[in-house]
Amino acid sequence: MLTTIFSLLLIIQWFYDQPTGWITLAVSLIQELALVGTIPLPVSASITLIVVDGLTTVCSNGTGPTSTYSTLYALGLLSYMTSNRAAVVLAIISCLLQVMYTVLPNNWGLNWYTLISLAPLYIAATLVGRALRWREDAFNQQIRLSRMETQLQQTELTAHMTQRIHDAVTGELSFIARMAQRRIREGSADAEDWKLINKSALNALDNTHKVIDSLDEWSRNAHGGTSPDSDMKQQIARLRRILDDNDRRIARLGFHGRTLLNVGDIPTPMEDDRIDLIADFIGELYANIIRHAKPESSYEISVMWNRSGVEVTTSNEVSQDNLPKHGHGLQHYREKIERIGGVFTTGSMDDGAWFSFVLVPPKGSGRDRRC
Repeated sequence: MLTTIFSLLLIIQWFYDQPTGWITLAVSLIQELALVGTIPLPVSASITLIVVDGLTTVCSNGTGPTSTYSTLYALGLLSYMTSNRAAVVLAIISCLLQVMYTVLPNNWGLNWYTLISLAPLYIAATLVGRALRWREDAFNQQIRLSRMETQLQQTELTAHMTQRIHDAVTGELSFIARMAQRRIREGSADAEDWKLINKSALNALDNTHKVIDSLDEWSRNAHGGTSPDSDMKQQIARLRRILDDNDRRIARLGFHGRTLLNVGDIPTPMEDDRIDLIADFIGELYANIIRHAKPESSYEISVMWNRSGVEVTTSNEVSQDNLPKHGHGLQHYREKIERIGGVFTTGSMDDGAWFSFVLVPPKGSGRDRRC
């Protein structure tokens, strides 16, 4: 569009002030061809226009179209196509060239007054070119940010779905497998049926974990919402209820244990999303007891809420049964807890029991790596 406008402007000037002499005619033709050439070759053609401006000023006889408009267009186009530094250099070079043209003999009547008039135009053309580039870059950046935000939302949704599937399905399947194994050990009359149930439950567990692994490839950095004004009493009651419900649930499988929820004298306030994380992690601990602890063994879970945050300590005897050993659940929580500056430690004690220690800090503690 701009090329067409400046080409028409050149033709109109040519019509009112026709070039005389073969040098002036040749330079004018080259100028027109260079203008048209800015469409396929914007940089090369723009440099040619700047060179033609010098030839027009020094070599022509003062007739024919002026090259000033073409030079302004070339400066703006080069500024748009290059960088800020290159645009500044172009503006300085153009002004210095005009100083040289003014000093050299010419047929266009160039003087210092003309130079003072042209210099602001060159600077303005350069700024217009850069402004258009800045506007386009900002628009493209906005599009990229929008795409990244959409992708992040999809990733967070996938991560949420993955964890919900893991928490809702694997715990129940492990419960079924444990119940079937218990019936088999008791010598139930329908032991063969229980063996089939146990096998099906284990296969379902394995397939579920494969699905979770596939979904987990799409989610790495899920973030939860916050609600800093939550009522601490309700949060404590929620944790107590989760512990009691899970204790009753696994007691039916023969597990017996001790749970402790202790709140310090001055507990630090915790945001709701941190409590959500702790609650989900406690559920995962109970699911792991069902999956991996020795049948009818004991366990201990301690939840301590103090100034540092919420500490969760667990220990239980490890089973040698052939249940799938899949680390997705704990690994998922390890990544989330360590990402917010928490502590996640697991290991084995001298008697072979498995233990874990987790600290979930509050926000604003200076430990959150996302801050």
